[in-house]
Amino acid sequence: MTNSIFIKHLSLVIFFVFSLKAYSQINDIGPGNGVDFKDNNSWIEIENAPSNFNLPVSAMAWVKVGEIQGAWSGLYKSHDSPNLYAGFWFLVSPDRINIGYGDGKGANDPVFRRSKIADIVNIKDQWVHIAMVMRVATNMDIYLNGVNVGGFYTGSSNFPMETDVSLNSKIGFENRNNIQYPFNGEIDELRVWDIALTQEEVRQQMCSKIPLHQEHMLGWWSFDEESGNTTFDKSSHERNGTLTGDIQRMLSGAALGDESKYIYTNNWDAVTLDFDYADDFFEVSNINSPNGIHIYANHHSPPNVDFDNFSVDAINKYFGVYSAFANNNQRNYDVHIGPTCEDEVGVREDNASDWELEIGEVFDQIVLISDNEFRGEYFQLSAFFNFPILPELFLCDGEEILFSIDHEGIIEVIWNNGPAGNSILITQPGVYPVVMKSDCTTKEDTLIVKLNEASFFTFPILPELFICDGEETLFSIDHEGITEVIWNNGPAGNSIQFTHPGEYPVVMKSECLTKEDTLIVVRINEPYFELIPSEDQFICFDDTIKIVATADEFNFHLIWKNDTTYNGQTEFIAMAPDTYVAVAENECGIYESEIELDRSPDPVFFIPNVITPNGDGKNDYFELSQELLGSELKVFNRWGRMVFHSINYENNWSPDNLATGVYFYNLIDNCTKRSIKGPLHIKY
Repeated sequence: MTNSIFIKHLSLVIFFVFSLKAYSQINDIGPGNGVDFKDNNSWIEIENAPSNFNLPVSAMAWVKVGEIQGAWSGLYKSHDSPNLYAGFWFLVSPDRINIGYGDGKGANDPVFRRSKIADIVNIKDQWVHIAMVMRVATNMDIYLNGVNVGGFYTGSSNFPMETDVSLNSKIGFENRNNIQYPFNGEIDELRVWDIALTQEEVRQQMCSKIPLHQEHMLGWWSFDEESGNTTFDKSSHERNGTLTGDIQRMLSGAALGDESKYIYTNNWDAVTLDFDYADDFFEVSNINSPNGIHIYANHHSPPNVDFDNFSVDAINKYFGVYSAFANNNQRNYDVHIGPTCEDEVGVREDNASDWELEIGEVFDQIVLISDNEFRGEYFQLSAFFNFPILPELFLCDGEEILFSIDHEGIIEVIWNNGPAGNSILITQPGVYPVVMKSDCTTKEDTLIVKLNEASFFTFPILPELFICDGEETLFSIDHEGITEVIWNNGPAGNSIQFTHPGEYPVVMKSECLTKEDTLIVVRINEPYFELIPSEDQFICFDDTIKIVATADEFNFHLIWKNDTTYNGQTEFIAMAPDTYVAVAENECGIYESEIELDRSPDPVFFIPNVITPNGDGKNDYFELSQELLGSELKVFNRWGRMVFHSINYENNWSPDNLATGVYFYNLIDNCTKRSIKGPLHIKY
């Protein structure tokens, strides 16, 4: 039997200074998180691959291998290329492990590489620890759970490993000879070194965390990030990886603690292994046939505990056991944990499993959990009795509360300045000291009673509700702080369906208060209006026209589409020809009306070409059609001299001093602004 080896995780006060600045949310309790590769096109890309180094190298990781396609799952490739053996690789399948390196001189031929392959017990769907150590071409070791599993060598390269190439590293994938080997399953705690680790060093690191910035580390990925597509390298090189494809973060099932102890032996008779702290004791015994056994301690409250009426705040440690195996032998053990008065122990298989309560046998405040299989994690419910956590009570103004402590296992309750017994009647806010006793211990505590803020609760002001003709409206009172709504002659609950106007009494209740109120429901009509003028109009240049919307009831908002500056007004001044649209909208609908304004069409008008201004009362004046009145008129003789001009002609020109002859007129239409020209004969 080898000596027990003890390795402690250093919580160095230098405290992750190097790259906590880069980490966002992480889960580093126990093994924390891992990564789960979900399809054949997923990997983690690392651009700044290690370069200019040679053998030896070492690597280790916790893996849970799933169903694979092809011969291998690529765990880690230091220099990935589809057509070149370069760097080193770490491959795994459910029943084999493959390690090796390439000389950078070619591919698809064993003459360019050196490898070692080991056949192993089937590890599919189980969390196991695997490690590799390559010293020289024919001196390589492969480890499963700390056990050297031998293997056979392949390849015949006589050249050293090539690392001076511009290739990326990959986690969870290898591309070799244009054949892809994706990883299918889960990975955690991948560590890579540029030294040859011994078997003892492999076992020391297997179930224990290690300090940051280890010398000779090429990379260290713990995958503890809660989100994002970056996984951070915890070595000094900061070789951060980018998640590509369908990779999910999940709780890791690796067996990892802040510190660990282990034994490997062929004879388990009377072998025990324990942690013995001042307030906690944990031991495994009656160990049955594994290759080795690891126990580990995490100096935290156990995470993700969901037991009724139970808190882990006072618990600062939990423990784990991992039966290291490299064969199919039976693996059983007993656990002793304490000190405690409870016969129940928190138990789960691994960090990714749910905690359950398991009943054991208590001997001198130590609980025995017998016949455990393979692995598990454990915590004692309390160093002594687990007293209840007293709640913070809230008392409504004028209310009385009878508070009782009826927790199983409490044998006596003593209230300070209060009655004997488990219960006390509370009528005022304040501080109420209490002493609770169990068979094992006594606890002094204080019940805090505060005035409930709901004593000053402000109920909502019910709105005036409008419904349309024939409409059904669902009205709800969902104000935060209201605990119950009771409608008079209506359904129970916060909501009521309205179909008619009226008054609807309601009672609203909060934690402390009650209010009676009435909801007023009013019916409104669909919007309707008429436009004045009611028909389309013709307008002349520079003319304007007032458009007015009239209605019996202005229960709507009015919008003028042509000029939004008049929205909400009932009148609109039209400045130019257009189609003017008014839209009325309210809760019950939309009504729209329009009027079209256009330029006056070419009128059918009369302009005389002969006048006889002889005073006989017949055809004495130059009389135009009514449509042309107000136009500008100019009259010229045949030499182009203007003999008459009016800017606002009203049929009032009768020439009495012009010679008989032909004259010419130029008329500017007052409406259309067009010029009308023609001859005019003057005869006497």
